[in-house]
Amino acid sequence: MSYVNEGQGERAKEREILKLRNWTCYSCGVELADRLKRVKGVDDVSLNFFTGQVMVEHKGADIEGLKKKVKDFGMELSEEGMR
Repeated sequence: MSYVNEGQGERAKEREILKLRNWTCYSCGVELADRLKRVKGVDDVSLNFFTGQVMVEHKGADIEGLKKKVKDFGMELSEEGMR
């Protein structure tokens, strides 16, 4: 499920929340966030180590591309995956 914010310009920002299962160190999350920021359309990435969530703000980013970055980095999405 995407959360949509009203935005100015051509496309409103959306938010995706990735719930990770095997996130064990904060520095790994920072590295993952840096990689996710490189996906076309991603504007910002926020981390919450305590809840195991990574929030991605974007304008039409490739969701499958985000999932692939997580997998390629060696992390797993929880059963809930993204919401």
